[in-house]
Amino acid sequence: MTSRGIVYGMASVIIASVVIGGTVGASYFTQYSRERTVNTSLILQLNDSATRYGQLASNFNDLLSSYNKTLSLLSRAIAVLNTSQPVYQEASRQLSTLWQKYLALKPASTSLYKNDVLFDFGNGTRVWYNDTAVQPGWNFYVESVVLTKGGLAAQWYPAYQEHFISGIAGITNDPGQNLAWFVWVRNSTSGWQTASVGIDQIPVFNGSLFAWTYCKYDPNTYEPTCGP
Repeated sequence: MTSRGIVYGMASVIIASVVIGGTVGASYFTQYSRERTVNTSLILQLNDSATRYGQLASNFNDLLSSYNKTLSLLSRAIAVLNTSQPVYQEASRQLSTLWQKYLALKPASTSLYKNDVLFDFGNGTRVWYNDTAVQPGWNFYVESVVLTKGGLAAQWYPAYQEHFISGIAGITNDPGQNLAWFVWVRNSTSGWQTASVGIDQIPVFNGSLFAWTYCKYDPNTYEPTCGP
């Protein structure tokens, strides 16, 4: 092969290498451009999702706030009404329903209390409500209304700021048979004790333990003959 042929051959190899290199480079650049476009699109989608999440979180917080205000108004309303009044019956049902809907929204657990409540109907039926979620600021009367879905019969005495409970879930006090409902509070030192104050004066706390029992009482001392 002449020197001229060698030169032409080398030139051909160089040109081919440049063409191949350019083609490969163009291919990589095209892929890079596509990936960059995809990444840019993903970033835009993430930003849009973050914006939407922020709006949803804001709306959710507003909804919880509205529920809280309504629950507060309803609980304060039933706290000063006689259970025989139609407005009480409607308000108590609405409070129970609204409370369940509120819990379904799963508000922060730290904003709620939880306690246990027993209902002993005196006929062998005992119903426990364990880990019952309650709103801070409620008293045991409001909690009892919610648990019984408005099934309390009570008379409100404004002078004492108290309700006298005469029946629960259709089972009423019977003075002729010395039968009545009693409310109990349990603590770690004294165990179960009948409440020393009216039900409206019993605040609910995290971990508190209460009971309602229906049984006979001593007509002289009015002490119940049963316990939880």
